Amino acid sequence: LLFRVRSGRLAVAIALSRTGAFAAVVIAALASVVALTRQPSIVAPFLPVGLGIVLAVWRQFNGDFGTAVVAADDGLRLRSGLVQTTAETIRPGRVQAVRLVEPLMWRAFGWCRVEVDVAGPRQRHENRSESQRLRALIPVGSRQEAAQMIGELLSARPAPSQRAPKNARWKSPLRFHFLAWGGDDRYAVASRGRVCRKTTWVPLQKVQSIRWVQGPVQRRLGLASVRLDVAGRRVTADIQDREAAEAAEIFGRLPDLARRARTREHAV
Repeated sequence: LLFRVRSGRLAVAIALSRTGAFAAVVIAALASVVALTRQPSIVAPFLPVGLGIVLAVWRQFNGDFGTAVVAADDGLRLRSGLVQTTAETIRPGRVQAVRLVEPLMWRAFGWCRVEVDVAGPRQRHENRSESQRLRALIPVGSRQEAAQMIGELLSARPAPSQRAPKNARWKSPLRFHFLAWGGDDRYAVASRGRVCRKTTWVPLQKVQSIRWVQGPVQRRLGLASVRLDVAGRRVTADIQDREAAEAAEIFGRLPDLARRARTREHAV
């Protein structure tokens, strides 16, 4: 057994998440209106919105409840769910990207979330809301638990140690200190986000396209970004707001690294 989520921690984490906070605000607003006006019928038009938010919170709790990850010979076996239990085996070589998510409110408790994007068809009974989310191997856990899980998924864990240049402060004043990237001959990693910090590792042998992007603001500041796309459904590793010359160097170097990584993978 590599990980089992704690039910109490999961409930608190969802309450402290963006969805939970939004639900609390809406419910408090509706309750305040009823208390002030003493007319419950006045909030009737807003009940579908409130019900939808409550269902979103319940769906997340129901889906992540009891999450357990076990190491097996054929990969990592994931089981989760309260009302309806789902089981899945994540086989070696199917992981397209690994993401570490650290929301602002969670960081005070040292909590984080580990998600993976896995290539393959969607489950037959997977609804649209669930299909838009990555698979959470750790819905909420400690940094130590996250480090152990990432170690099971990646053979190396390069850190995003190369910070953004100073002129990127003018384009992203709030995110500037959290924009970074790094990598080795097997993985590329990029981090971003201040309110919700996200660090994404992408195996270079899984990269399917590399894009060099420069918006009008970046052009004025002499900046550019490089994006790595994989075969998964939603993940890209964005190396954001680098000096244009550095972005061009990265853009020219990564294809060769990805090609060598694929060749090495096929040789093994």
